[in-house]
Amino acid sequence: MHKLDTKSNKNKIRDKVLNILQIPDNIFSNVSPIDFLSNKEVLIQDSKGILEYDNKAIRINIGSGIIAKFTGRNLQITSLSDKNLTITGYIASLEFLQ
Repeated sequence: MHKLDTKSNKNKIRDKVLNILQIPDNIFSNVSPIDFLSNKEVLIQDSKGILEYDNKAIRINIGSGIIAKFTGRNLQITSLSDKNLTITGYIASLEFLQ
């Protein structure tokens, strides 16, 4: 059996999605990675700043002129450092805004 190259598979999936949505592949090159640990916890690496913060909506500058807007209930930033931030609460949606 061969080991699956998960990074290669992720790149293939990403390329297919970008192609289907007709999004240039370089638009996400300087964007902070967003890792959903569940619908109650999100880790954002190397964010560029917090733009809005209350218990129903949090907007984060993730780079390249893109804003990630999280909406839900009881949202809070539970961890904040110069490299990472963690959002917890019930996350109902994520929108990407320009």
